[in-house]
Amino acid sequence: MSRTARAPVDVRRALIDAAAQILADEGPAALSVRRVAQEVGASTMVVYTHLGDKDGMIDAVLEHALGAVAHRDPWAHLRALGHAYRGFARANPAAYRLMFGRASPSSTMPPSGARAFEALTSAIARIMAALDRPARSIEPAAMSVWAATHGIVSLELAGGCPPADVDALFEHVLDFIEAGLRG
Repeated sequence: MSRTARAPVDVRRALIDAAAQILADEGPAALSVRRVAQEVGASTMVVYTHLGDKDGMIDAVLEHALGAVAHRDPWAHLRALGHAYRGFARANPAAYRLMFGRASPSSTMPPSGARAFEALTSAIARIMAALDRPARSIEPAAMSVWAATHGIVSLELAGGCPPADVDALFEHVLDFIEAGLRG
């Protein structure tokens, strides 16, 4: 009797992929625990266990997009994070807006925003170490980089950038960020 070996299934990854596809194809209104469960052939409890609710699914999709970025060179890593952030926003514009629409002045940043900032802060820490700059410079630099990146991405999504030049404009912003960090 022979057995057919099955490849192990990464359930969390399958759920994130399904949520990302739904977000990209249909937007956040179509995203639900039940829909993601159906897409992967799992129970809703599996979705709740691995990702939580709808907000948790959106957070996981962004976290996965940013977590996939890895470069030895800190400058290439920072640039790749910028591209991943923009890529997520362009593929999921409604989810991107929703990510920050959940925050209010009296509340904390949503988990997806906090994780994005953590990824950026880690990248900036590597750059500051390479530049032999003090650790106290990390968070202000990270906030400045995020403000510039988030600003250009938000302008792009709002139609505030000339469509023909938006890729070059984004690269220019990344160049500007690097020049600013290098001093």
